[in-house]
Parts: sequence; structure tokens; C-alpha cells
Amino acid sequence: MPVVELDFTNVNVKKKEKKQAEKYMSNYFNLEGIINAKKLNIETKMTTNYQASESQRTNGFSSEVERIAAIKIQIQEYTLLKGQLDSLWNGLSEMHRFIWEQRFIKGKSDTEIYEELGISRKTYYQEKPKLIAMVVAACDLWGI
Repeated sequence: MPVVELDFTNVNVKKKEKKQAEKYMSNYFNLEGIINAKKLNIETKMTTNYQASESQRTNGFSSEVERIAAIKIQIQEYTLLKGQLDSLWNGLSEMHRFIWEQRFIKGKSDTEIYEELGISRKTYYQEKPKLIAMVVAACDLWGI
């Protein structure tokens, strides 16, 4: 079966979509830790607390069950995001992975990256937007 490669050359990514994609790319290597920390927050706390709870101070309703349910939803969302980004990462070319890691994880400048890659400035500025468009597509960020 032939491999179909999507072309992201002329894809127009809106500013808000680009910003969200860049945020996801910057946090990619932290997602596993975030998920694990959220899982630790699910454990109910059985310690005595003599301070008034939020519901006692404001007459609002707040329960441990709701808190745990909200955290479980967050874990599901982060797990889905990590899966989407993992799938994309594993399918990227070495050049796109290098750009992702150097620019969005390590924070290197664009100039440093294209010089390290040994590619022209023009090629770099063609490939970087393609990478961002791939993240937008993988995470279904269109129209946010």
C-alpha cells in the first residue's frame, strides 16, 4: 500500500491556532509528568483540616467527588493530547523533529537552527510553518 504524505505547504494557520500549537510543542516533553502529577491529585486526602472549606465560606457547593471527576477529565484530555503529539512526533522527519526540539523545547533562535541544520534561511522558513500546521492538524486546532 503506498504511503500518502499530506502537503502542508500552502496551509493557512490562524494566529490563535499557531499560538496554541506552539504552546503544545513547548510542553510536549512535560506532558507525561503533568499526567502523573494529576493522577497523584486524585488520591483522596484523609487528613483532618480544621479550617473552613470553600463551601463553608461562600455557601457554594464543592465536593471531593466533583474535584476527582474534574481531575480525571483533565487526565483524559492530557492523555489524548500526548497520544496525538506522540503519533505526530514518531512520523516526523529528522529535520522537523530537530526544529521542534531546538526551537520550541530548547528555545534556540531560528538562525541558530537553520545554521546547525545546514539549510538555507528560505528552506527553514518554509519548513517551520509546515511543522506548525502539522501540529494544528494532529491536535484538531482548526478554528479555535
